[in-house]
Amino acid sequence: MAAARSRKIDIKTLRSLEPISELSPDKLAELADKSRVETLPAGRVVFRQGERDNQLIYLLSGSVELTTTGSPSGKLVKARSTAVRQPLAPDQPRPSNAKTRTESRLLYIDSDLLEILSDSENSGLIEVEELSVDDESAWMVRFLQSRAFLKLPTENIQTLLMKLEEVPVKKNDVIIRQGDINDFYYIVQKGRCAVSRRPAPNAQDIQLAILKIGDGFGEEALITGGTRSATITMLEDGVLMRLPKKDFMQYLAEPLITYIDDKLVLEKAARGSLLIDVRRHDEFMANHVEGSINIPLTILRVKVEGLNKEREYVLLCDDGHRSAAAAFLLTQHGLDCFVLRGGLNKSKLELPSSNLSVPVSSPEQDRKTAVARKAQQAAEAKAEKIRKETRTAKQEAARLAKQAAELESAKRKADAEIKRLQQEEVAKREAALTATRQRLQEESRRAKQAEENAAKLKLEAKAAKRKVEQELQRLQAESEANVKRQRDLDSALQHARSAAAEAAKQAEQARQQAEREARKIRDQARQEAERLRKEMEETRLRMEQEARQKQQRQVREHQARLEAAHQQALDEAEKIRRTAREEARKIRRQVESTRKQVEAQAAQLAAREQQQQQQLLEEAQRKAEELARLKTEE
Repeated sequence: MAAARSRKIDIKTLRSLEPISELSPDKLAELADKSRVETLPAGRVVFRQGERDNQLIYLLSGSVELTTTGSPSGKLVKARSTAVRQPLAPDQPRPSNAKTRTESRLLYIDSDLLEILSDSENSGLIEVEELSVDDESAWMVRFLQSRAFLKLPTENIQTLLMKLEEVPVKKNDVIIRQGDINDFYYIVQKGRCAVSRRPAPNAQDIQLAILKIGDGFGEEALITGGTRSATITMLEDGVLMRLPKKDFMQYLAEPLITYIDDKLVLEKAARGSLLIDVRRHDEFMANHVEGSINIPLTILRVKVEGLNKEREYVLLCDDGHRSAAAAFLLTQHGLDCFVLRGGLNKSKLELPSSNLSVPVSSPEQDRKTAVARKAQQAAEAKAEKIRKETRTAKQEAARLAKQAAELESAKRKADAEIKRLQQEEVAKREAALTATRQRLQEESRRAKQAEENAAKLKLEAKAAKRKVEQELQRLQAESEANVKRQRDLDSALQHARSAAAEAAKQAEQARQQAEREARKIRDQARQEAERLRKEMEETRLRMEQEARQKQQRQVREHQARLEAAHQQALDEAEKIRRTAREEARKIRRQVESTRKQVEAQAAQLAAREQQQQQQLLEEAQRKAEELARLKTEE
């Protein structure tokens, strides 16, 4: 069965409908934003007799058949007839059933919203938007629209709304992954989700369904206590409402699931209830109750649209957990279903034949009528509560309108006072501008006179500047000449120092040469003395053979001669040493005299150069001060 396609209605179409055509353009725009258009295939139920949905439904295209229970004939409404300007069977509860004969486009408008817009249009009161179904609360309205939630106590619904946690999500976020453990139940507040399942570890994911605003998911694993059987992925950015497992089971799941025993299962099967086994296909084929059909829990969400809402269903599994999860899902879609307590493991059900074609009996219809009556009473109570809240809101709106009128009066007084203050401020500004204009004229005259004086001073400063520049050029030339003379003096001083160093070097060499000569003479004298000693020893030995007297005389003579020669050698060496020392002292005196002369000349040159530089610096400083004074005066 094709899914319904939703789109936005245009304002031009709204103007052709009754009683909407009386609204102003801004109210029509708001109504267009908060209404929806859906395309339904042929054979789809639009609403049922006895329902209260607070919706005005208009036929835009196609055809719809209206029938009443107990009446053999119905009424066919076509889009091109004049009747489509009015909503289909607008009374609440619905007086008839409506089913599409062909593919049809239907406009859904919230009747409470239209009433509020109409009242504000007629009375001029401020709109109370809190009572309208806006985008942020659409998920809640759609989630609670199911007849299943009429079974929930009011305190349960209030507790659920307080326990729900808002979770922003992004496109491609994986909310639940197949095989994981997750302890939350989710409701789509904004966006769309894809439900996919991987039948085998190496197989590709198969998309099973698309979840929209108001759809819930994640109940199976919470109820059965197992792992997630499918993967939920966001198709676009959105927001999810999250409910913990404990709160889900206590306030939502358990009140919606009805358990029955074997006896009641047989009774309901006899009355036409259909037995659905939600186990896997292999489990079903291995052992199942005769007359039951197999719809595995993993694909039940896909098959739910094909189930007959006029029939009751009994759900079966091995231990009751999976059938409880299936019951929660079917109850959300408005189906009446029951769960076999304890499952097939604790049951001995045996049906003689299939119950697929058993018609719905009259007692069953009576039971449904009673249920519908209870639902109607509950809906009427809620509607009365909403009306009271609407009256309270209107009273508050009237009070706010009165306050708005008082504020408008105060605003007019404030505007008059502001206008008076503005006029006074304008007068003050004009007076200040006149005074400022006169002051500017006087300052302009003074500025012109100052410019003339400045031009004259500028010419004088230029002449002084040229004179100073010429003087600076002359001083620079003199400074360069002094620098050249200083370089010449430095060169002469360096030459004198080199000459002194050379003289000292020559004196040192002469001293060393004299010492070498003296050592050589001493060595020669020592050698000569050694030679004479040897000769004397030889003579002594030779003379020993002669007479002792002659020998002694000769020895004395020889010793005297030897001593004289030795003394002569010593005198000669001493003379050479004295000559060398005298020569060295003479050279040292000459070097010292030359060094002192050079240093004296260098000191004189340095003092003279320093004096000249000091004079040049003082002259340059005086010129610079004179130039600075001229620039300051300029």
